[in-house]
Amino acid sequence: MEISIRRANLQDCDVLMAWRNDRETVQASRVQHQVTRAEHEIWLTSTLANEECFLLIAEHKNEAIGTVRFDPRSELRDYEVSITLAPEARGKGLAASILERSQDWLISQVSVSTLYAFVQNHNASSLALFRKSGYRSVPDAASHGQWLMKSY
Repeated sequence: MEISIRRANLQDCDVLMAWRNDRETVQASRVQHQVTRAEHEIWLTSTLANEECFLLIAEHKNEAIGTVRFDPRSELRDYEVSITLAPEARGKGLAASILERSQDWLISQVSVSTLYAFVQNHNASSLALFRKSGYRSVPDAASHGQWLMKSY
């Protein structure tokens, strides 16, 4: 399946909010409640204005199917990655391709040392995705989730 990656923009507001407030997404998130329209718009505007943050949209045949966000960490050239699939795109084996293409896009734009992902312990599919994609567990005292990392 041909998947393309592009930067998100304000026109993606509605779809990003729908995906963010989807029940499964909320359960897998660190912040486990739905966000209001006002909260979402403030977050999106701020994220898009942050030149160090990369909010990407994955598309298939010009249809948005997921999003990947790379947030800078305090360490130079390190980013935290998060991925969300459109509910209708789940269970189709697309997540690994979306993650891989998004990582390739990021590396083509900036110098990357390490990518980190935080995954809730109960989110077996995301744990499997990141491990399959070459991430390894980071020793951490967090009881509700795991940090994983991939070095370049």
